[in-house]
Amino acid sequence: MSPRVVAQRYAQALFDLSQRQNNLEEIVTQVEALLNLYRESRLLRNILETPIYTASRKIAWLRPPFEKTLPSPTLELPPAADSAAPGIPPQ
Repeated sequence: MSPRVVAQRYAQALFDLSQRQNNLEEIVTQVEALLNLYRESRLLRNILETPIYTASRKIAWLRPPFEKTLPSPTLELPPAADSAAPGIPPQ
């Protein structure tokens, strides 16, 4: 499955869940903050885009700093396929 398909399915599932839980605005704000952090942080982009480490390893590194500030629906990433997922290109 292509990374784009996985991203679309994750986004749709997160959207559906946030609508059911009536917290769509909060989730949108948090996703936008994550996207801005990704675009502004070369270190974060390097961690996510390097093929040296598996997706599971990257998630293990990044989960602890975000657990205190993001709700669980935003953090519940799809299962890692242990391959590097391409990042979102900075704008």
